[in-house]
Amino acid sequence: MKKLKTNLSQLIEQNKNEILNDKNEMNKIEEKIDNKYSSAKKEDVK
Repeated sequence: MKKLKTNLSQLIEQNKNEILNDKNEMNKIEEKIDNKYSSAKKEDVK
């Protein structure tokens, strides 16, 4: 039973880290999109 708990804890930790990594990736992508969009808007203003 103790081994099961340990494995479960490791899986939870691993999932948490993967979620955080995914979130960071999404933030980077959103930032790129924002940058492209805002620079495209500046082009329109000229």
